[in-house]
Amino acid sequence: LHGFAGEPAHAHVTRWPEAIPQYELGHSRLIQDARAALESSVAPPLALAGNYLTGVSLSDTATSGAEAAKTLCDRLCP
Repeated sequence: LHGFAGEPAHAHVTRWPEAIPQYELGHSRLIQDARAALESSVAPPLALAGNYLTGVSLSDTATSGAEAAKTLCDRLCP
């Protein structure tokens, strides 16, 4: 990309085991497949919620929970 050639003179990797997780390649497809399976299921209504769905921030997680609650209420509440 920048036109550099050869190996770097120095490289260092730091791993933070308790840091914010990074989604792996294909994660969004797995979530789409799981949601599609739940929507087409004849089992009792189930909704997914959590930071593994759309983001790891507190607001993302709270939004995920609120959306899951609305989904269940729409399916269960008359």
